[in-house]
Amino acid sequence: MYGFIHCCLADMVIGGFGEEKWREIIEKAGVQLEGGSYLIHKIYTDAETLKLVGTACEVLGLDLNAALEGFGAHFFHYTVQSGYDQILRVLGRNLQDFLCNLDALHDHLANIYPGMEAPSFRCTEAEDGALLLHYYTKRSGLESIVIGLVKTICTDVLHTTVTVKIVAKKGENDSDHTIFAIYEDNEQNTTSKLGLLTAESVTNSDMNANYLTNDIENNPMNVMSFCKAFPFHILFDEDLTIIQAGVAILRVLNKQSASKIKFNELFNLLRPKLNLSFAPILAQINTVFVVETKDGIIPCGACGPTRTSCSTCGKPSKGKGPKIRLKGQMVHVPESKALLFLCSPRVADLDALRAQGLYLSDLPLHDATRDLIFMTHTRSAERELVEQLEETSNNLKKMEACLIDDKKKTDDLLHSILPPNVAEKLRVNQAVEAENYKLVTILFSDIVGFTALCSNDQVVPMDIVRMLNRLYTYFDLLSGVNEVYKVETIGDAYMVVGGLPTPCENHAERVLNMAFGMMEASIKVLSPADKMPLKIRIGIHSGPVMAGVVGKKMPRYCLFGGTVGIANKAESGSVPGFINVSIETRKYLKESDYKFEPNSNPTPVPCFFVSRSPTSPRKPSILDIITSVPPHSYGGLFLSPMSTPRGGTPVRQSPSSSPPSTPPRQRTKKVIQMCATVDDFPVEDIAANLNIVDALQDS
Repeated sequence: MYGFIHCCLADMVIGGFGEEKWREIIEKAGVQLEGGSYLIHKIYTDAETLKLVGTACEVLGLDLNAALEGFGAHFFHYTVQSGYDQILRVLGRNLQDFLCNLDALHDHLANIYPGMEAPSFRCTEAEDGALLLHYYTKRSGLESIVIGLVKTICTDVLHTTVTVKIVAKKGENDSDHTIFAIYEDNEQNTTSKLGLLTAESVTNSDMNANYLTNDIENNPMNVMSFCKAFPFHILFDEDLTIIQAGVAILRVLNKQSASKIKFNELFNLLRPKLNLSFAPILAQINTVFVVETKDGIIPCGACGPTRTSCSTCGKPSKGKGPKIRLKGQMVHVPESKALLFLCSPRVADLDALRAQGLYLSDLPLHDATRDLIFMTHTRSAERELVEQLEETSNNLKKMEACLIDDKKKTDDLLHSILPPNVAEKLRVNQAVEAENYKLVTILFSDIVGFTALCSNDQVVPMDIVRMLNRLYTYFDLLSGVNEVYKVETIGDAYMVVGGLPTPCENHAERVLNMAFGMMEASIKVLSPADKMPLKIRIGIHSGPVMAGVVGKKMPRYCLFGGTVGIANKAESGSVPGFINVSIETRKYLKESDYKFEPNSNPTPVPCFFVSRSPTSPRKPSILDIITSVPPHSYGGLFLSPMSTPRGGTPVRQSPSSSPPSTPPRQRTKKVIQMCATVDDFPVEDIAANLNIVDALQDS
């Protein structure tokens, strides 16, 4: 199908449910638009189209038939908005004329859009007063679209309402098409809009025709003059035997006379879809007819430059040969009990005209086919330009989507290093003035025995990196949960602050909850030296600070003031496994929620070891988040390293030290992206993200 269908579906979904739903449908259907959109002049597979429709029904919770009927109605409105308004409103004065001319319009559009497989319609009448619509298509399951389309046509164009029922489906009783019964709801309307034939349908022109003479001797025009005036015409009787043909038809078929040749021996009927016999054609006399010559009918002498072999010349046939497609109307000639097919060759451009062995001189001057060929040839370059512009526009949309995605990644990375308000100022080259915060709470943490661990020759350096990365990943998650700002990490030291850059009243409580979570997280990370849980010290102090960006190259957001130094010394004065808070921080905590024990170690200000009170409300902890993480897994976002090289020889490790190094693996096309912060992660999603960390570690 052409992308016009997909663009219509997108317009329907976006207009009714929003652009986010359309993006969700595209993603779930597995369509790779890469930030672009469907192109109107591009052909897409039917499988992709049907999958898109099915996914839309699933995402939007719609019944398939109801959705297709709604799409049929929207398709008419979308076509009107796309520039087909005027031509649709003059297709016919009633529904039967409209549908018959719509079929002719489909045939014309198929000439403009190569590869277009439009459905075909024809109408008959039922004895109960219904209009029977015969619907031919290669696709199955789209009947509801026709129902929505017919109802909308009647409402918007013919200003009436109808009921449409399916009386026979394609495939039932070996039927090759679907039949709809259309009933007009407004029975009080004296003038039916269905276009049913009645005795009153005879027009004045039909009556005036009786006054014309049928005497051949008195006719002012002989047969040869008629054949020259209408070079493309065929007259055949009730047995489909050709009685007369135009001079162009005879020349193309390379025949002196077409007598005793049957019409159905030369041509296949393409439109409308019915049996090629006299009675069915007479019943559809007001329909546009399209026929095409059968294989091998046109001899090689009429093949033009292609010189395709045929049965006439006796040469081996390498193909089916050229074909001529004729389009026109059937005229009933009752005095001869015959049908006159007045037609013109249906060609797309000058190349197609030449390929069929025709010249412009073969077309009569009164035939509009000449003008159509010239216009098509002139606008072919315009159409190619439109397609190129559409493709270029779509590529620009894809590039814009990529730029937006890259900008988001850049913003996320920048915001992980600097506060968002500071990052925005730096982005526009504005100066970032240092700010004075009157009251914040600062936390420092330190790993006990980290210096000795680093100097241990039995420990692989990368294991230390992975241990820190695992521990700091937990800490980063906790900083997002407790809404505190991570300032920096220096070696094994981890620094966070509450009440900055956005001031808040519960800054001390947030930082203390962060400290409790850090203590619990350290239990989940084992030392690579002795396989025992890590032990950390934590110190917390509250007070005023100055905050600002330092440096031009690799700028950092730093805190200055005595509060920073006191918090650092509070950490130094703590003991492994304990949280040491100053007396200033204690002022901003609820005494009933915590237990305080005086710290006898020398510190600049009085400090206390703090723990939760048994009666205090329980807060989300890291243990709630990482219960599924194995305690022996270090995690992290680094791949397992190879053995540390020493003079080109891998180090053999003893069982009592660090675990054996993982064997070398294939690392082609493996990309690990490390995120510095996860401030926006909801609590319920953090466990899943930690499992991803472990999966990356194990891969």
